[in-house]
Amino acid sequence: MFQPHVESPAASSTTLSAPPASKKRRRQEQSVIEWVQGLPDRHLIQPPRIVGLDPGRKALFTAVVHSQQAADSLHGGRLCQSKYANLSWSCSRWREASSIKFRLQKAELWISRKPALDAALKATPTAKVASSAQFLQHIRHRMQHTAAAQAHYGDRRHRQMRWQSFIKQQQAYSAICKTISGGSSDTVVACGDAKFSSSCCKGNPSTPIVSLQRKLGNCCQVYDTDEFRTSKLCCACKTAMDGMPLPPLGNPRRHAPDLF
Repeated sequence: MFQPHVESPAASSTTLSAPPASKKRRRQEQSVIEWVQGLPDRHLIQPPRIVGLDPGRKALFTAVVHSQQAADSLHGGRLCQSKYANLSWSCSRWREASSIKFRLQKAELWISRKPALDAALKATPTAKVASSAQFLQHIRHRMQHTAAAQAHYGDRRHRQMRWQSFIKQQQAYSAICKTISGGSSDTVVACGDAKFSSSCCKGNPSTPIVSLQRKLGNCCQVYDTDEFRTSKLCCACKTAMDGMPLPPLGNPRRHAPDLF
């Protein structure tokens, strides 16, 4: 596992001072200080449930519920006898619970029964062009098949499927919020401020990170947490950690001497 990085006395004596913080970081620190100073006394008491939530791409989120016994064992330098409670939702579970996968499969099945419309929609020229003549060609093709596409996607079964998918999506949000908050509005959720666009990583579907934070804010207390150097520093002593030895590709049972 990762080990805290220990510097030698000679190296520590020649260590340069840390660079000054950026303007963005100074504004964040000042806003946190002002927010804490403006809190009433009842908010300074430790809440009954603290959750650290990390949004992701392959997993919708991974959360850890605070455990005082585990925190004491970490700060005391002992092995963690009591484990933290882990919560996570994969993207496949989210797509299944919110009926996104079922809706896409049904839409593909229904459009396949109309091969002429399917071929016309797939043959639509791209709108990402540099000349106005090519863009007009895209507009003419879209206008030529607009009536057929509206009649197909605006029929009763498509409207009913979209409504059912909306209901399933709200139910999935409710299940996630109940799992994270534990049913208490006093729960404090420290959510990582990572933002992912739908095009930053090909092959992974977009995840509703911003929507999930808004839904959580309606049932508990959610605070954005800066993720700067959180993977590099030890959670107990806040010092930089050494790399973890990884096994070589040829012999997985033998550890490589290099650290990655």
